[in-house]
Parts: sequence; structure tokens; C-alpha cells
Amino acid sequence: NMDGANSQGYYTMPPATAGEYVFGGWNRCDSHKRGSRELIGSIYTVAKRWKEKYPNSRFTIGDLNGADVRSYPEQGHQSHHNGVDVDIMVYGNPSATQIRASQEVNIELGKMFIDTGVIKLIIFGTNPADQRGIVVRNAWKEYANSKGLPFQTYAVSPHDDHFHVRINDQFRGPYDAPVPC
Repeated sequence: NMDGANSQGYYTMPPATAGEYVFGGWNRCDSHKRGSRELIGSIYTVAKRWKEKYPNSRFTIGDLNGADVRSYPEQGHQSHHNGVDVDIMVYGNPSATQIRASQEVNIELGKMFIDTGVIKLIIFGTNPADQRGIVVRNAWKEYANSKGLPFQTYAVSPHDDHFHVRINDQFRGPYDAPVPC
């Protein structure tokens, strides 16, 4: 149910049909709700699957293809500029993506993203020595390896309250610098 691509080849995240997700972070306008077809498809697929399993929980999509921070330093992340990166927060019952949330739930959500077959990286946790994050990240690595998928994960500040998800490089689009809202 995606609309057509914009002039740079990016697609807009379609409206949530059953409350699977909302927009947060920098996504205050349509120019910050775009990404590659594969990224949009991955988010949409996992959000729907999650909502079906956990009807009292939903995604908040943050910084989907954020602005060029060299041109607009008050907006976005430098890594979110070519259609392959997104920040995901999950609130409700259960919550996930927070370092203090259930390890099992965080592992399950990461596996759902890995199951899309296009996920390259999930950044999760701030302190690389935090045992909760180590357990989750190791479970993801083992799962991706069992499927023969290339995958990386690590902790870097500040990622204690969200997953930074990146899809494979072949889906990168041109450097996108949306206009400020």
C-alpha cells in the first residue's frame, strides 16, 4: 500500500491501518517519513507482525531518513540520510527496544527484523559491557548466523531506549536532504 517513489526514489511510510505504529523523533513532516522500498517494507512487515502478536504494543518510528545534518544541523542524524536507517521504539505491553525491557522480548523483536532477510545491523545499548545488551546481541548474532545472513550488532551511546536498524547496502539510495518542515 505504498505510494509511488519521490524524485529521489524514496517511498513514504504508509499510514498505519490498525495502529501498528506512530511517528516520533524527527518525523514531524512527510519529508522525514521516507526510505528505500526495502526499508519501508521491513518496518511495515515487522510492525504488523508485532501488532498481531502483541495487540497492546506498538512501534514508534523515529528518524526515518532524517535530514542532511550538514545542511540542517538541528534535524536528524548523520547516519539517517540515504534510505536504509531507522530508529524504532516499542511501547505498551510488552515494551521492547529499551535496555531494561525483557531480554526475551528484545530478542524476539530483533529476530523479526532479521527474518526480513535484509537487515544488516541493529545497534542496541549504550554500554558494551551491560550484560542485558550482551545477551540480546549475542542471541541475534547466533540467530542470523543460523540462517546464513550477514549481520552486525553493537552498543553505542545513546541506544538504551531504541533500536537503530539498518538494512543492506545494496538498498542505499542517493543522499537525501529533505527540506526542513
